[in-house]
Amino acid sequence: MKYVWKKQPDASFREGDEPVNRYGGYSSRQQYENRKEKGIWWKRLLFGVLLLVLLSFAAVGVLALIQGDVLRPAPASNEGDDTTIKVPTQNELNQMVRQPEKVLEDLDASLITVEAVLEDGTSRMGSGFLVSEEGYAVCSTYLFSGGAKIKEIRATAVEGITYTVQQEGVVEDMGLALIRLDSSLGYTPISVGNFSFVKRGETYYAAASSTRDFAGTALSGIVASTGSTVKVKMGGNSTSVPVLFLDMTPNESIWGAPVVDLTGRVIGFCSHTALSPYGDLVGVVSIHAVYTAVNEMLGE
Repeated sequence: MKYVWKKQPDASFREGDEPVNRYGGYSSRQQYENRKEKGIWWKRLLFGVLLLVLLSFAAVGVLALIQGDVLRPAPASNEGDDTTIKVPTQNELNQMVRQPEKVLEDLDASLITVEAVLEDGTSRMGSGFLVSEEGYAVCSTYLFSGGAKIKEIRATAVEGITYTVQQEGVVEDMGLALIRLDSSLGYTPISVGNFSFVKRGETYYAAASSTRDFAGTALSGIVASTGSTVKVKMGGNSTSVPVLFLDMTPNESIWGAPVVDLTGRVIGFCSHTALSPYGDLVGVVSIHAVYTAVNEMLGE
C-alpha cells in the first residue's frame, strides 16, 4: 500500500470515533511516521521469509539433480539391436546361468526338425525354431536352395508330432526362411537373449534338432569374432545385419539352428550364408535381425 501525504478536511464523527484531522486519521505527525515505519518493517520481514523458502526449494532441487533423483540418466541402448523386443540386462542374465543339459532340455519345446520333401522322392533335413505362439518358425533356406522342386514341407517337434508347413517368405542374404506350422495347437516360442552382450572367448551352443535326441545334437562353440555385418535386402531396402562367428565345424545339421546361452536365451541363428573370412567358422546372425526380418515378411 502506498502512503500519500495530504491534508484531510475536518469531518463530523460518530460517538466513540477518534477525530479525523490533517494527519490522515492519526493524532500526530510522529504517530503517523511510526506507524508507517512499522508497516515497512513487516513487509521486509515477510519478503525475507518468502526468499528463504524459495532458496530452500532451490537447494533441495540442486541436490536432487546431483544425486540423480530427478534427471536420471537414460538407460543405455543395446548397440546393434534392431528391434524393440525386451531383453534381460547383464546382471539378470548372470543370475539365470544354469548347466548346459538343463538349458537345452528346457529349449526342447521351441525346436523343430524341418524336412523338405522333393519331387524326385528325396528329402532334406534341417533345424528350426518357433518365434511366435501362432506357429511361425524359422529355418534355413539351405533346404530349398539349388533350384530344388519342393513337393511338401514338414516340421516335427521334439515330442514327435509332425505338422504340415506353409512357407511364408525368405530372406536369401540371411539364409532365413519363415514357415508356419499348420495346426491349432499352442506353441512355445524361444526366449530372446541379447546379441550385443556376446564377447569373444565365451561359449555358446548351437541347438540342432535334426534328431529327437536333442542333447546329443547340440554343439558348443567359442566366440571367435564379433562386430561383423552382412548386407541384407529386406523389403526392397539394403541394410547391415550384425553377425558373429563361432569356432565350430560347419555342417548341415546346424543350419537354421538357434544359438543359445546358459540362461536359455537365444542370441542368434546359424546361417549358411554368413561366410567367415577367418576360415571354417559358423556365422551367427543376430536374433534381433531375425525378428526384424520376420516382421518385414509378415508386413508388421
